[in-house]
Amino acid sequence: MFGVKIKKFATKKPYTLAELFDAIKDKQFTAGPVSYTKSGLAYVITFPPIDNNNQIWIMG
Repeated sequence: MFGVKIKKFATKKPYTLAELFDAIKDKQFTAGPVSYTKSGLAYVITFPPIDNNNQIWIMG
């Protein structure tokens, strides 16, 4: 069955979503490179899909 898992995380200083993307865009992640994507009316930070049913999103 499909579902959504939500994990909250904290940073040492407050960031907007665009500032967070600028801070992490050049870093290496095991999930792959990050991108700043528009989804509907909102922007999200996304990683490449893990498979057909799973993808990591960072939302503001």
